[in-house]
Amino acid sequence: MAENDYPLNLLQDRVDKVENALIPVAGITAWHKSLGGSLPANFVECNGQTITDTSSPLDGQTIPNLNDGDLLRGNTSSGSADSFDTNGDNTSNTESVFEVVWVIRVK
Repeated sequence: MAENDYPLNLLQDRVDKVENALIPVAGITAWHKSLGGSLPANFVECNGQTITDTSSPLDGQTIPNLNDGDLLRGNTSSGSADSFDTNGDNTSNTESVFEVVWVIRVK
C-alpha cells in the first residue's frame, strides 16, 4: 500500500484516539477566540447553553456559563460556585488577567 493510500477510516480512528487522550468529553479548556479560526466541531462555548445533540453524552445537560468574568479554581469536586478573597483580608484586589473563552468538549 502506498503511503497516500492509508485508509481514511484508520486515520480517523487514530485522530479520535489522540483527541480522546488529550481532552476528554466534558473537559474544559481555554480558547483564544479573538485570534480567529473556528472552534473544533466537538466543542461549544461554556455560555450556559443546553446541549441538544443526541450523539453527545452531554445531550440535555446545561453547560455552565464560565465566560461571565468568574475565575476558575481547582477543588476536589466540581460544579459549585463560590467567591474568594485573593488578599486574605476582605479587601479588593486587582490582578492582571489574560481573558480567554472557556469551551467544553461535548463529544
